[in-house]
Amino acid sequence: MEEKLIELYCTICQCNDSRFIEGKQRLSNNNCPKFSDEELITAYLWRKAQQLPTRKAIYNYTKSHLLAWFPVLPSYQAFCRRLNCLTPAFQALAEIWAEEATEKSGDIHCYAVDSCPVIAARRSYSAGTKVGAGFCDKCYNAAWQEWYYGVKLHVFVMLRPGRISLLRAAQISPASCPDLLAAKQIDRDCAPVACGRLFAGRAYCDADWADSLKKY
Repeated sequence: MEEKLIELYCTICQCNDSRFIEGKQRLSNNNCPKFSDEELITAYLWRKAQQLPTRKAIYNYTKSHLLAWFPVLPSYQAFCRRLNCLTPAFQALAEIWAEEATEKSGDIHCYAVDSCPVIAARRSYSAGTKVGAGFCDKCYNAAWQEWYYGVKLHVFVMLRPGRISLLRAAQISPASCPDLLAAKQIDRDCAPVACGRLFAGRAYCDADWADSLKKY
């Protein structure tokens, strides 16, 4: 376990990509805290990989079992505040590591596109909900056979048999946004499919879009 923890920490420290450096940049006098950004990211990712569900659980485990590795661990409030500030750094790491894994995976790939609801309120509670006004809306989920209020997450992934799929692109849309419309928008914005086959459900069936994908 110790070797894996050290390996994760070293990998994060050795990331010199400008996207990651900019993501953790501070425009304040406190730009060199005792508990470094690399330590915080390591502690969070280490326990997140062990499927601890919440920040509180991750913090408590780190404080109880890993304090020898992180002796200047801040308070829980400071820990959460720092995590929020480092959101761009986490996004950059995800992009960088996904790109590196893609480069090592060969030339021909299989992809999949799908969506899932992110529910802010369901059933009768969805009628008067105002959370995320202007972005969330109400829609019927055919799989669960119920109305809900919220957004929808659309993703393109690269399939890797026996291993976790690699995220190629993701987008949040209002719940009522058709899957095909969102997929076309993602395709126009970042072209997530290259040199391979795309697997999709019936909601994505469109002859014109299928022809446009053949260019890959």
